Parts: sequence; structure tokens; C-alpha cells
Amino acid sequence: MTDIVQHLTQDHQHIDKILTALEKQVDIIEKDDKPDVDLMIEIMDYIRNYVIIFHHPTEDLVFILMLAHDDSARPLVEELFHEHEEEQKRSAALAQVIDKAF
Repeated sequence: MTDIVQHLTQDHQHIDKILTALEKQVDIIEKDDKPDVDLMIEIMDYIRNYVIIFHHPTEDLVFILMLAHDDSARPLVEELFHEHEEEQKRSAALAQVIDKAF
């Protein structure tokens, strides 16, 4: 189970970097400048095809299994779940700005 938790944690770090890159492009849009549309498309594709389809369902299953087998894992699960929620909020906010711009 430790390997999968490490993988999920690394995913969160990677997703954070990707969302930061997308936020920079949104800042460019909000300044009425021209963003890197190709980069934005690649990021949204990654979010839709990896984060939403694979990462989040895997994470949800891992959380359930961890808590079912070891209640002492609750603090770690809560931390990962919090990161999960924050990623979703950031993604949703960015998607709204992008939808309005295009």
C-alpha cells in the first residue's frame, strides 16, 4: 500500500505543477493577452484523461481500503483527500475562466 500512496502523492505534486502552469495561462487571458492555447489543451486533456478517469477513482479506492485495514491511516487519508479537494476546486475555477474566454 505504501507504493501506491507514494505514487498518489507524486501525482498530487505533478498535478499541482500542471495547475500552476494552467493558472499562468489564465492570468494571460485575464490580461487580454494571448495564452499558449496548445499548452492549455494539453493540460485539460491530461486532467480529463488521467486525473479524472484514472487518478481520482484510484485514490478513492485506496482511501477506502486504507481505512478498512488500518484506522491509524486516517490522518494520511485526510491529508490526501484534502489535496484531492483542493485540486478539484482549482481545476473547476480554471475551467470556468477558460470556458468564458473561449
